[in-house]
This record gives sequence, C-alpha cells and structure tokens, in this order.
Amino acid sequence: MNFDFVENSISCHYANENDALPSAEDKNFIPRPNSIFFHETSCRGGLNSRQACAIESASRAHPSRQIYVMFSSPVSQVLYQRSSITILRRFPNVKFARVHINEYARNTPLEAMVASAPFNRSLWQVEHTSDILRYLTLYKWGGVYLDTDVLVVKSLTPLGYNWVAKESDGIINAAVIAISLDQIGRKLAEALINEVNTTYRPDLWNHNGPGAITRVIRKMCRTSNSTEWSSYTCQGWL
Repeated sequence: MNFDFVENSISCHYANENDALPSAEDKNFIPRPNSIFFHETSCRGGLNSRQACAIESASRAHPSRQIYVMFSSPVSQVLYQRSSITILRRFPNVKFARVHINEYARNTPLEAMVASAPFNRSLWQVEHTSDILRYLTLYKWGGVYLDTDVLVVKSLTPLGYNWVAKESDGIINAAVIAISLDQIGRKLAEALINEVNTTYRPDLWNHNGPGAITRVIRKMCRTSNSTEWSSYTCQGWL
C-alpha cells in the first residue's frame, strides 16, 4: 500500500498492509531495561538522512544498549531492504518495530483516550501523536526516549536513570527523557500518563509534550522555580 505523504497526516497509523516490520504489540516484543527509543510518526514509511544519523549516533554511543526505532506507519519490504534502514540494520543493537497505536495503548490507562482518536481533531496530528507515544513507551518499558533529530555525541549512561533536559527557565524539553522502572520512575511515568489522559488539548502546540512533563515536574518538585529543582526538592527524581 502506498501513501501519498501529506504533512500532518496520520492516516497511515491505522493501516496494516505492506508492512515488513514486526509488531510492537507482539508478545515476543520485550525491550531490555534501559533501552533507547525513537518514534517516527509521519506517514513517510521510512527515515530521512538526518533521522538515520541520529539513530546511528545513539547506537555508536551505546553499543551495549538496545536501540528501538518505532514506526507508526507501515514500512515496505523494499524500503526495509534498500534504504537507510538497511544501513542501520548493520548495527546489532538497532531494532525496528511497527506500532499500531490502538493496540499499543491497550491495557494501559490511555486505552480509552487513544481509542477515541483525539489526534484526528488536532491541528498537529503527527506531533501530538508523537507526544502521546513517547510517554506511553516510557510507561510501558522504561528507558530513554529521543527525538529523531537528537544527535548523541557521547554516552548518556552517566546521567543516571531518571532525568530530563531543560528547554528554558521553567520549561522542560520533551525531546530527551529518561524514566526507569524503579519506584521513582514509575511514579513519574504514571503521573505523565495521567496528565495527558486528563488534560489533552488538540488546539495547543506544546501542551501535550513539553507542557505535560513541565506541569508534572513542577508538582513533583513542589516548586515552579526551576533553579530550585534538585533531588531533594523533586523527591529524588532529578
């Protein structure tokens, strides 16, 4: 099945034909703890050179960790074998999977919300789907989420298991997030899932991404003043 790529289209998310990738909902799909995840939520059906470079950089910087590239669209056998994906497949720690969003959210607190297809009402369907999927993935598996334009120049491991990056004073950047499966990580992941489940807005650009995690961190840290955020004020999280 061929998709005419239209910016902001998510029609591919509900397609099941011509897909060469294993399903992320399969019972055998069990990412290792502390894996690194990328989500590709457009309907391109592949990766551009910048995205491939970002994924390669994460793989090279973390040879002992699994790197998962999660596609919301079908990837054809031709693209799987004759594109930048082929180059990335040479790295033993890079894995690919297809996300079927309704099934992926099943048996999670976001099941009903995702099934109601709120993204179809969004002004930024691709981006808002990505916002939800990154939090859902970290809720399900833990690990590190990276945007597909994030270039990794050295290992992220020394940063620990639970951390985020500031975009500006008081605003968290949702492009790079680490949430573990420990008690603190579970608390944050559950808070994020609850936040997007109850406050999702289709009409605001950053409300469901940076906005959601910023609101949660402010609550967990008991202060909105980012200069005061620390392991002590943030219940051991930062």
